[in-house]
Amino acid sequence: MTSQRASQAACARITRRASSNFTLATYLFDRETRQAIQALYAFCRVADDIADSTTLTSSMKRRQLMMMRRALHIRKSPPVETDIWPAVFNLIKVYRIPIAELETVLDGVTSDIVFRQPLTISELDRYSYEVAGIVGILCARILGATKRSTLLGAKRLGIGMQYVNIIRDVGTDIELQRIYIPQSVLREAQLTPAQLLQRTNQAGLERALTILTKRAQTYLTHAARAIDDLHPSYQRPVRYILRLYAELLERIKQKQYTVYSQRVSIPTYEKLLFLWHNR
Repeated sequence: MTSQRASQAACARITRRASSNFTLATYLFDRETRQAIQALYAFCRVADDIADSTTLTSSMKRRQLMMMRRALHIRKSPPVETDIWPAVFNLIKVYRIPIAELETVLDGVTSDIVFRQPLTISELDRYSYEVAGIVGILCARILGATKRSTLLGAKRLGIGMQYVNIIRDVGTDIELQRIYIPQSVLREAQLTPAQLLQRTNQAGLERALTILTKRAQTYLTHAARAIDDLHPSYQRPVRYILRLYAELLERIKQKQYTVYSQRVSIPTYEKLLFLWHNR
């Protein structure tokens, strides 16, 4: 059986390997809080990796995600090759994490197994809530948030971040035959799914992503207002994450949404400068 210490180390490795943005932010928290957030991130990452696997069949993916769901209720590690569970169970116990909210994460990644393009902005909002907005809420719970307005701000931050990810990753997503831009937005932008998959009609893509950008900016702006509700020691890392995503969105705009051919990112040295100026 994996020890609590070994499990926490496994969660830290998953976090470091998967997200440089998130890893830097976690080091602004105290050790206990950082470990809790890493356990949450590892849970989400393992679930997402199952859904995105190219070696598992759809039925195998569903079975493994169902085992994760069952493990949350019986507090017993499932037969899935990962050491995260002792840390996840400790997270649930210490921070009184609602099982239903962790199950929402599983609902979101399960929907990616048999992908269906969103029809409307509302559908994209719902998907973004399930895979990211709920994670924002869970992070806020770890940080001690209880006010409805604070949890709502955390939800908006997660959804806004997901919108930025969708905008940034258009090129890589279409390689997987996934189009997250809603059909209603494509029609408004006079862009067809075929043109997206063929990487043509850059003008149409720019119009479509401009629509999503405005929505992302609205979510991030509303989220910023709730940060002051957090304990002062937690405000800096959350502001850092928000600034990173706002800056990433701005750079994508400056490059005129040329996301077919490149994945816009922020160099590590600039992220460190953001940390320095965000003291």
